[in-house]
Amino acid sequence: MKKLAKFITVAFIATLPFFNSSCEKTTLDDEYDVSFEDAKSVMLTEVMLNIAYLDIFNVSMRAGAFADEILSSKTKNFGDNSEILGGTMDILFGPDIDTRVAADWTDINKIGEDNISRRGGMIINIDGFWRETPTEISVGFGIPAEIASNLEGIEARNAYYINDYKVEGEVKFTNEGGNLYHIEIKNGIVTAPDGKVSKRNSNLYMKWKEGFETKMDITDDIWEMYGMLGGTTANDLDYTISISDTDALEKATAYKYPNKGVANFTIKGVKFSLDYAFENEEYDNKAILDFYGINKLIEFE
Repeated sequence: MKKLAKFITVAFIATLPFFNSSCEKTTLDDEYDVSFEDAKSVMLTEVMLNIAYLDIFNVSMRAGAFADEILSSKTKNFGDNSEILGGTMDILFGPDIDTRVAADWTDINKIGEDNISRRGGMIINIDGFWRETPTEISVGFGIPAEIASNLEGIEARNAYYINDYKVEGEVKFTNEGGNLYHIEIKNGIVTAPDGKVSKRNSNLYMKWKEGFETKMDITDDIWEMYGMLGGTTANDLDYTISISDTDALEKATAYKYPNKGVANFTIKGVKFSLDYAFENEEYDNKAILDFYGINKLIEFE
């Protein structure tokens, strides 16, 4: 499949977008419990958390494809290596066909072809052939010393960082078949370089619409995403987001923002919605926020 011309998987978290609104301040802010600044804080947090955890999903998808290739070739040599988004992958085989993939970027930031900076490592546990169903992947952050000791050229890593943001949590992916993947995140924590912490729990489904013919290349992937998200901003504001399968977000990994779809926010019991299909343009930086019944134009930068 032809690659998308705009070659940026996601924006650097270190340069998270601010955005403008057609009316950032209204008298509604004084009348209701949730201000526009609250909504803005939640939306910016979601940009950051989505970049972080969808990155883990993208890396794990590549690890699954890499492991399948090695398993299919029946080559079970220690230390098989493959460049992966600026780092390397090494296979450790378990009983039967279960595998562990050690993804390593060293302790120095490395920039992949997707323009994302990563360091540290992760252990990606696959309970069979990733292409088969229902196969699960679980992710551990860092590389324990006992695993690193069995891999040539790899040292123990304490954590995993994307654009200097530390990512933690219980992460599991399940291949449901038909190019549908289930993403579960429990006790997700992302720590910014300044020490501020945001939290994430999610129960999402990702439908792979385009790019599945080139499983090792993420730059041509297009997904539909729907399900439930819950999080806490760095200023301790709790929120939930629901995305229906009929209004799923369409997201190309080569672009920062969804092309279409509706995300429904709940903050302090108050519901808002963000519609990415504004003017039906493809992959622009605009969305419409329905804020207390008033439509606000949001332009992400």
